[in-house]
Amino acid sequence: MVSFLSLLFTVLSLILTPTGLKVTASTVSYESGKDTVAACVICYGRLVTDSSNIARIPCPTLGLFGEEDQGITPQSVHEFEAACKGLGKKIDVKIYQHAGHAFMNPNNKGGYRKLSADDAWEKIYNFFSNTLAHKP
Repeated sequence: MVSFLSLLFTVLSLILTPTGLKVTASTVSYESGKDTVAACVICYGRLVTDSSNIARIPCPTLGLFGEEDQGITPQSVHEFEAACKGLGKKIDVKIYQHAGHAFMNPNNKGGYRKLSADDAWEKIYNFFSNTLAHKP
């Protein structure tokens, strides 16, 4: 369990690193360019619907968003999800009610939603556990 948690945090760190993979699908597709990314979680960032960019996403994707986020609206989330599914990409999306941008960040005074954040972290853990368990 300790080694898996270490792997989980390493993967999250890679995804969040400014010079490496990020949490936006567009950045993952641009920067990976190969089937080396095994899983991607999107919590923030600009979503794309352009099929040429989405076609380059090389891995299963989990998206976790707040319905009150003014930057990543539920409409843009649904458009991104539909575009991914239209190209046969494996994607799971959850939009949390009464949650805005950065609802998972406990330092977000007034915007942090503990119950939603706890659920989102559990979904991230399960997603990485299930997705990466089958990788060599």
